[in-house]
Amino acid sequence: MERDYKFILLIGALVFFILIIGLVLADVLSTPNAEFSFNSRDSNLYNFTINRTIRGLVNLNYTYVNFTFPLGFTFTLDTNGTNSSVANTTHTFSNMSNATAIILTFNRSYPGLSDPALTANETKAYFWFNMSMYTPGNYTIAINTLDHTNVTNRTTVQVSINDTIAPNVTVTYPVNGTNYSLSQIYFNLTVADYKRLNSGCWYTLNNGTNNVSMSNRSATLFNATNTSIRDTKYVAQFWCNDTANNINNSNSMKTYFTIDTTGPTHAYTCAPTEVGRDGIITCSCTASDGAGVGVNRTTYTVNPVTTTPGTYTTSCTSYDHLQNSRTTTKTYTVLSGGTGGGSGGGSQTLVETYKEFSEIKKITRGLAKYGKVKVKINDKEHAVTVKELTTTSATIEVASTPQTATLNIGEEKKFDITEDGYYDMKVTLDSIAVGKAYVTLDSIKEKVPESEEAKTVGEKIGQGFEELKESKGLNSWIWIIAIVVVVLIIIGYFIKRKK
Repeated sequence: MERDYKFILLIGALVFFILIIGLVLADVLSTPNAEFSFNSRDSNLYNFTINRTIRGLVNLNYTYVNFTFPLGFTFTLDTNGTNSSVANTTHTFSNMSNATAIILTFNRSYPGLSDPALTANETKAYFWFNMSMYTPGNYTIAINTLDHTNVTNRTTVQVSINDTIAPNVTVTYPVNGTNYSLSQIYFNLTVADYKRLNSGCWYTLNNGTNNVSMSNRSATLFNATNTSIRDTKYVAQFWCNDTANNINNSNSMKTYFTIDTTGPTHAYTCAPTEVGRDGIITCSCTASDGAGVGVNRTTYTVNPVTTTPGTYTTSCTSYDHLQNSRTTTKTYTVLSGGTGGGSGGGSQTLVETYKEFSEIKKITRGLAKYGKVKVKINDKEHAVTVKELTTTSATIEVASTPQTATLNIGEEKKFDITEDGYYDMKVTLDSIAVGKAYVTLDSIKEKVPESEEAKTVGEKIGQGFEELKESKGLNSWIWIIAIVVVVLIIIGYFIKRKK
């Protein structure tokens, strides 16, 4: 019985010893269960410590250690290192990938990873390298070790990649720098983000503080419609945030656009609004575009037709660069006037005596040589006649009492027709074209300067002497009487002026 007991005890001790040996060979080295937490995109340092579980067994060294990462991780070149080295041997490192993983391997021939300088009680080796990961999430890294007796140990480490990446936002509409002739505008975005956009997107216009929410049309598409957009220039800013509250920087992606649905505005004038037949009306039209799109073209008639009496409409039309247009009209009247014979044989005579010249105020006409315009001043008829005409000047006669002046294009002359010391009419030679002098007659009431008035009186006296000279049977005593009369007229005139 005692022999049987000792035999059983021996067998048990042997089994226990074999189990111990098996455990040593199966788990010679181990790695601690660890966790890493890094930000996405960054290249982060992974530092591992490999522990031998049985001290004193120097020969139980590893021949390789590999680290297996899921696809998506990227190894940063030339960042790998280890403190494990053996004299006269070379430590090798490899970085490879397959269809499912990224594998980093530190490989060593026997005696393995333990440095000869380590004593039997030194049990750690260190490995480090840099990896980066773009996509946030939780990942598992597998660490495999193999010793020279072909015993493999496997452990895992958890890695958390934090979402620090703002959504990538692309504005598909409106197009930056574009002009639109629309009464409503659509805003469309496409968004790329790992965790999607549970918090949504919004926009503001012209640095406003009113955030307008956008609808989520799909996992990556957001839109909004503004139905009350007005004409002006805009800068739109868009924001999107993810569940980690990362918000894109909208200042770097501002979108500029212009809304313009109306045609240009006009500064449009035509003067005068009443003329006789063949008179000249001059129109001017300047267009501007308030929304800033810019005026493309403007069309109008500078001198509308005045050949037939009646009331007419002339217009100015402008287009902007979006083809929005605006038309503005002006009305003018061509007055009827009689025509009749005159000096020069059948020359043009235009009669504008239907009312006082002071009521008509302005008459613009085109007159050939010997052509005339008749007007009524203080209920008396007077005529303005083109006596001579060249390509650059015209000699104008104003009568009843004839007064003449030669005018170059652009010059003017004032006339005192009623002989009351006030100018009644201003004649301007506007242009000469196609054998006609285009003149403008203005009704005025301006006091004649004294020097000019005296000159006028002298001219009239001179005209009286010329008439006396031409009279038949003129005797010397008549000359004496005439001179006395002239002197008395001059003295009386200036006495009257002083009063």
